[in-house]
Amino acid sequence: MSGSTMIFHDLLNSFSKITSFKWS
Repeated sequence: MSGSTMIFHDLLNSFSKITSFKWS
């Protein structure tokens, strides 16, 4: 697992939280 992959995964996770928060 490369560093960029971890950053991308973290970014995706944050985006999911924001999206679910906006739709709730």
